[in-house]
Parts: sequence; C-alpha cells; structure tokens
Amino acid sequence: NGFPDQASRLEYMRFEAEAERIKAMPPPPPIHHLVQRQQAMIDAAQKLNLPPNPLDDLIFRLGGETQVAELTGRSGRILKYDTATKKKQDQEQYFHYVRRVQESSNNSKTFGLSIPKSSE
Repeated sequence: NGFPDQASRLEYMRFEAEAERIKAMPPPPPIHHLVQRQQAMIDAAQKLNLPPNPLDDLIFRLGGETQVAELTGRSGRILKYDTATKKKQDQEQYFHYVRRVQESSNNSKTFGLSIPKSSE
C-alpha cells in the first residue's frame, strides 16, 4: 500500500479529505481596498512613458526582424506591426520554407542522398 504503517496511511487520508474540502469552498470575497490599490498601481504603470527596449528599438530602426538577425539568444522580442501585414509575412515565410525544403530534397537526390519522409 506504500505506507510504512497504518498511522501514516490514516494521516495521509485525513490530509486528502481536508484538501478536497478546501478545494470545494467558494473563493473568498475580494478585499475592496486591496482591489482599489491594485487598480491604482495598474493605472500608474500604464501612464509611465518608458523608453523602448534598446535591442528591439535598434532592430526596428534597422529595418525590422526581417532585415536584422537575432543573435542574442532571446526567446522573444517586441514587434511593431499590424496583424494583417504580419499574417501575410507569416504565410510568405511558410511558403518560402516549404520551397527550400523541396529544393534541398531535389538537390539531395541529384547527389544520391535520400531524405526519409516525415512520419506525420
């Protein structure tokens, strides 16, 4: 049963029952003055006129992410674009990638190499 003795098993069952009781409880009502303070802090933060991230600003000034390579190892960056333009760019990048894969597959056959097909 995984417990060294009966007392340990009973204690575990008691904790499990208490945890289920707590999970079933409704959430506590919000504390009004804390909610007001939180909103005031959010409002103050939104009013701050912070400078842009230096790396993102430099990339943007040099032509955007399509013109500047990301060499810092960051997992993300702040992008400036409208959604219609970005969707079109994403589609173009996808089709460009597919063409490159097809070309590399064709070139590898020329040299007698075989590339296994994906199992998807």
